[in-house]
Amino acid sequence: ISLGVKSAFHSGKQNRVIFVLLLVFSFACTFCWVWYYNFVYNGDGLIRLIGSETNDITITGVQNFNKDKEELKMFPEVDTVLGHSGIAIEYKKGGESISTTTSVYEDFDKLKNLNLQEGRCPKHDNEVIITTMVAKKLQADVGDQIQAKYNGKRYDFLVVGINQQISMLGKWAGLTEKAMQRMEPNFQYASIYIYLKEGANVKKVCSKLENQYKDEGAHLTNSLET
Repeated sequence: ISLGVKSAFHSGKQNRVIFVLLLVFSFACTFCWVWYYNFVYNGDGLIRLIGSETNDITITGVQNFNKDKEELKMFPEVDTVLGHSGIAIEYKKGGESISTTTSVYEDFDKLKNLNLQEGRCPKHDNEVIITTMVAKKLQADVGDQIQAKYNGKRYDFLVVGINQQISMLGKWAGLTEKAMQRMEPNFQYASIYIYLKEGANVKKVCSKLENQYKDEGAHLTNSLET
């Protein structure tokens, strides 16, 4: 009887060890498959996590954004044209503050790789979107009011969305063009993001644009080559 009990106990212990090993193996396989699908097979997940916008062409040094935007829309290969600027802005709530790189766009809904976790994109001149890191630092959530410090002045903004990204070390925020004009009435975009239609030849479009902008001092970047 004693030997039988010991044998059963030993067998039960082995079964528990095997069960745990199978559980760990199953979890590892599942994790590897999810990682492979999101970051290798379908790279969109990794791009969104990084927080990198995948426009096809970037133009910097433009002199008249509104004029250039309308002209660029006339190109048959062009799908979307967005103005963009990255500006250093400090945000504060209560006794906490954090410095960020704040992206300014006219329409956040047209971005390809925004990794929105909660809420929505900013639409009005009193709204801001922040990252999970900024939200954690400020102890802020969707619906809370935070302050932006720019050029020595403070402006109130309502948090309407929370984004997740690892670029800019997670210290990122987003404002609309109208919101930025509240703080800087003469605000002008630093660059233009161009998104081409599917099947368009990026190099050929770049060549056309270089001819158009060669006398204006603008600089073109083919995103596929960076």
